[in-house]
Amino acid sequence: MKNNGRAMIANKILSLVFLTIIIVSFYSSAITRVNADSLAGTIIIGGSMSTAEHVKITDTFTDSNLNCAGLNGSKIIFQAPVYDTTNVNGFSQSVSNFNINANPAPDSISTLQTDNFGNHYYTYTWDLTGFSGSKTIAVQTDFDVTTIASPTPDSFNDPYPVSASGMSQYTNPTDTVQSSNDEIKSKAISIVGSANTEAEAVNRIMDFVRINIPTQDPNVNKDALSSLHSSSGSCLNRANLALGLLRSINIPARFVNGFVSDVPYNVPFDSPAGSGAASFNWGKEMHAWIEVYYPQKGWVAYDPYMNKGFLDTRHVITGTALDSAAGNPSTGGTIDTFTNINVNHEATGKFDTTIDFSGVSDSGSYTSRGYDSNPTGALVLGRDMVNSPTPTPTSTPSASPTPTPIPTANGSINATATPPGNNNTSGIGPSSLPGAGKKYIISGIVVDDRTGARIKNVSILVDGTQVSVNSNGTFNVSVARGNHTISASAPGYGRDAINVTMAENNTTVVMRMKEAAGSAGGTPRAPAPTPGFGTAMALAGILITALYYHGRRA
Repeated sequence: MKNNGRAMIANKILSLVFLTIIIVSFYSSAITRVNADSLAGTIIIGGSMSTAEHVKITDTFTDSNLNCAGLNGSKIIFQAPVYDTTNVNGFSQSVSNFNINANPAPDSISTLQTDNFGNHYYTYTWDLTGFSGSKTIAVQTDFDVTTIASPTPDSFNDPYPVSASGMSQYTNPTDTVQSSNDEIKSKAISIVGSANTEAEAVNRIMDFVRINIPTQDPNVNKDALSSLHSSSGSCLNRANLALGLLRSINIPARFVNGFVSDVPYNVPFDSPAGSGAASFNWGKEMHAWIEVYYPQKGWVAYDPYMNKGFLDTRHVITGTALDSAAGNPSTGGTIDTFTNINVNHEATGKFDTTIDFSGVSDSGSYTSRGYDSNPTGALVLGRDMVNSPTPTPTSTPSASPTPTPIPTANGSINATATPPGNNNTSGIGPSSLPGAGKKYIISGIVVDDRTGARIKNVSILVDGTQVSVNSNGTFNVSVARGNHTISASAPGYGRDAINVTMAENNTTVVMRMKEAAGSAGGTPRAPAPTPGFGTAMALAGILITALYYHGRRA
């Protein structure tokens, strides 16, 4: 009965997803493949959220059809990862009460080791000399972890093109990330266009990857070039494609592997269409994402599927590498891999990982700062990487060194990591506090009323004063509290105006202009409209909760 009930629920979910796909297709056939200059619908957030939880990971490896009689040095090796306290811009994790238990106990455990990318691990070895039949090994890793997501507004002013001396390891190509490929280079150049900061170039590439690989398919080759040619894939495809595009234009970036939890969380938002809350839910899976290097800021976290400029607290980091080629010490690192050494050719191996979370406790919250209202079916959370931090004093978590775990004779490891010195989780306010003389940011874009296409040759006046418009058709202006008039004019469109009332927050506006009758001077119209904000939000609850399978082994 339980199975039948689950099947009925699964069928209903599939029906909803199928209906959603039909609805989205009705609005736009470009929902899964869009032009390179299209942007994902991004809720710009601030605030700070902290999550404490206990994690239990069980890695099970079964060798079948073993016949090691007469073979010398037959063994199974597992590179057991040590989950470290770590801190990057936009995310930190603190690990304590770390344990590893293996059954059966290994014949030997190495001292603490470090791979080419600074990841810590132990080598567990089981001797198979003379063994025949099947052998199953289970390794259970458990620990307490506190993750802190801090999408603190900040000004990322590193110029593009990027000059990052000493980072060639993270700009060079690999067999899996073919950043020297002419097609990947050409695509990256077309995506970033006239971006003049590294942050804007990275943002455009993240949008491209998110929109062009919106669905799951674990069977697609994981390399960057194959991912560029596909409209589906896994987190590995998104990570490798993002790395390939970034490195091809000399932006240093590295691969990150870990996992995500399946506990949902809500994010409030404000947009030109109104206010509300969106629910976000990852699957409980192994996962992969990236980090981008900014010369002025250091490593900054990005998840091409849902987070830009930070990581939400549902992520836990295992380690970093150059690409997803797990088991390749020169590019993918060595951690979290099982290996057979000198066994008979008929032997077959099966690997499985389960992850369990318990005692999940959230504190703090994400707060809305605005909305980049050009949704094309993808919805992500983004950090404000234009404005300076709030003047309200806030504490930044600082990572402390992780004590070296010491193996015990029974095949177990126990260790405790010192948590960050300050786990401040108070909310981060708007970029300017209320009061006389305070300034707020109006961010805007002007689009064609019928198609939603950007109008780039536009002139903007705010309260009668000319405002600079970026080459991509967006503008930002600093204003005081009160009422303001924004007027726009463009060839073939005439002139239009809107009134904006500024209270205590930054805001985003979208001006929709109608093409003048008989005019041919406006921006060329797109063949079909893309879903508006209201449509994207109405569908987000169905689309974004669809679970997908991912991980280094996918």
